[in-house]
Amino acid sequence: MATIVAHGLMFPEGPLHTTDGRTLLVQIGRGEVSEIRDGVVRSAAEVRGAPHAVIEGDGGWLYVTQSGNVAIGTNATPDPVPAGIQRVSPDGEISYVVDALSIPEIRSPNDLCFGPDGRLYFTDTGGSFDPTDATQVARIFAVDAVGHLEAVAELGPVFANGITFDRHGRLVWTETYPGLVCRMEDGARRVVADTGSGIFADGVKAAADGRLFVATVNGGCVQILSEEGVSLGELSAGSWTTNCNFRGSTLLVTDFRDFEARVDDGVVFEFPTNVREQILFRGRV
Repeated sequence: MATIVAHGLMFPEGPLHTTDGRTLLVQIGRGEVSEIRDGVVRSAAEVRGAPHAVIEGDGGWLYVTQSGNVAIGTNATPDPVPAGIQRVSPDGEISYVVDALSIPEIRSPNDLCFGPDGRLYFTDTGGSFDPTDATQVARIFAVDAVGHLEAVAELGPVFANGITFDRHGRLVWTETYPGLVCRMEDGARRVVADTGSGIFADGVKAAADGRLFVATVNGGCVQILSEEGVSLGELSAGSWTTNCNFRGSTLLVTDFRDFEARVDDGVVFEFPTNVREQILFRGRV
């Protein structure tokens, strides 16, 4: 059964449980990394723009996908900044790892994770979410500790979204417009699962037992898949379920709720699960 642990959020995404016990997320509409403590939401880092996800690297550093400027429904970013990957030091200093000003191929970073090789991988949707005009080229990038950026995959107009690595160290991502969960195998893209006709896949996380947990934006749930994409059930959340992450065996889930009527209606859910361990790699760039 789901429990709401935070509400009144402006387009929440990318929940995170840190090694020092904090629960973080991003609020796209407020341009910040936020912390939930005892049911109270407060700012942890004012990154501005439109942040879409936050993860933790070595040494307590935080890394944020910054889309820079994005429209959600009729709501535009109030304080745009360059798109790129931002990092937040343990003392709160904010800087860029890579940015669109120096690398124009970077358009709209969305989700990110560290890989088994220590590089930081991230999806780039190519532009704002608009399934009625799917023309932007989506890509997956990887950046290493010295700042070298590689385009790992060019995917076409699919709105590349969630990203993770599975227990075998294989890259897994979602393609929102076709509603697909994909995996890189021997350098080639393989479709693992279809989230359903007209159902948009968003964030994805992998468990050590092989299961994949996939947030479905307009499906209002987190789909649970086997390693080979067989449906194992779902966790019903809200109405616009955007991303998920584990805190131990508890699954944290972000949801926009009725964002077209109220921009500050977003929530974070908690779901108890039987997951023993999440697949998680760390690094620093």
